[in-house]
Amino acid sequence: MRSVLCGAAIVAVAGFAHGETCPGIQRASQLISTGNLPDAETELVACKGDPEAALAVVWNRLGKAYRKQGYTDKAAAAYEMLAEFSKKVWGPDNINLAIAYQNRAAVANDLGQPQKAEELALAAKSTFEASQANNPRIFGEILNTLALAAEYQAQNENAERYYRQALEQFEKTEESTHPPAILNTLVNYGVFLAGLGKTEAARQVLDRARTIAAETAGAGSDTYASVLMATSQLKFLQREYSSAEEDARTAKAIALEKLGPAHPSTLRASLILATALIARNNVAEAEPMLRDTLAGLYKLTPLPSQLTAGALSNLGRIYASRNEWSEAESAYSRSRSLLEKGYGPDHPQVIAITRELAQVMIQRGDLAEARRYAEMALASARLTYGDSSVEVASTKATLADVCRYEKRYVDALALTQAAIDTVKTAKGASDPEVAALLVNQARTYLARGKKSLAETNYQQAFDIWSARAQTDPDFRVAQDEYRKYFKDR
Repeated sequence: MRSVLCGAAIVAVAGFAHGETCPGIQRASQLISTGNLPDAETELVACKGDPEAALAVVWNRLGKAYRKQGYTDKAAAAYEMLAEFSKKVWGPDNINLAIAYQNRAAVANDLGQPQKAEELALAAKSTFEASQANNPRIFGEILNTLALAAEYQAQNENAERYYRQALEQFEKTEESTHPPAILNTLVNYGVFLAGLGKTEAARQVLDRARTIAAETAGAGSDTYASVLMATSQLKFLQREYSSAEEDARTAKAIALEKLGPAHPSTLRASLILATALIARNNVAEAEPMLRDTLAGLYKLTPLPSQLTAGALSNLGRIYASRNEWSEAESAYSRSRSLLEKGYGPDHPQVIAITRELAQVMIQRGDLAEARRYAEMALASARLTYGDSSVEVASTKATLADVCRYEKRYVDALALTQAAIDTVKTAKGASDPEVAALLVNQARTYLARGKKSLAETNYQQAFDIWSARAQTDPDFRVAQDEYRKYFKDR
């Protein structure tokens, strides 16, 4: 799972001349500095006769401050005012208007609106290029926003290209060793690489981000907490659940101290921590944490759809672990609705939650609906990833489960074997996902009464898991099943 990163603040507007200002603008600046943003906005709205260049500067500051506090809708409105004044003062092809578009695009990414973010970021890019400005840092920020928008739309080739281009821009400036610009890109790029399964490359990128954050912002900063959230996600994907929990717990403690319990970054840290806790079977701590996180998210305006969907899907997993299938279906369905609205039906997160719904419907005995969800997920996975991908293999395994319950054992075995072959080719024969698929196949053998073949699969899976810490949830489930069916072994 990938949640929207709340990284370093957007770069300040460059090249504005403040000029003479009335007390209203001066009061607004002071109010922003003290965190009284609503009164600062009131002052700015009343300053209609002030120099428009100065107004643009302070509207930009207000937008940055709103975004940092998590008020994304108000940040978007402030950046719209920045764009309006930039056009009036400097015309259509100036760097300040490019910054306005870039800031607005970053907010659209925060809101789970990647198509709008892409549109605005492309406008920022074309405006920047037309301005003939020489500012690699700002151009790098635009490219980073484009990369994130492409990633959220599963346009992986475009995303990787934009991330690399953004880092190339930052290397031309002092930002190569100093936040905030390069840190935001490194964190985003690291999580992106982890999601692609490029774990060693992701670790190198995030190690660099962690070093820069510690040396420049400090190990107790909210910037450092953002990096820890990313490293926790990487370790979770590598099934290093204990270490993932440690990083997420530290990140949450920092965010609570620096930003407060209601801030989106704190809520995001809570979600990442809860995900690690569920993987470690610590539902007693994870469940109330998820409920508190959801309560906090529902208080935000507008609702952060991606974070909320993540919390709901985790809650669905807890319900499923207790065989509370009706509640699990409700949580997963609400999560899927939020994700599909923001990203469309073929997005990776929508595919993943659709697979979960198929499993729930199996347990509810509605095999027709289970098949519908599984086939829908498989069609989307093929469209998004290609037929030889690990993601398609995972979806075939879900459809195999449906076939097994339908007593279509030949189809189930064929689908699972195809999934095993794909994962072995992509990740190697000793990958834990191969072990999970072998157990899936063993269940079909058991359903057909072929106990010896099932035992062989279980043993092969245990051999793979034995090389690890054996904390994988799939291992615990398989172990319980083996003891049930092979008590004499």
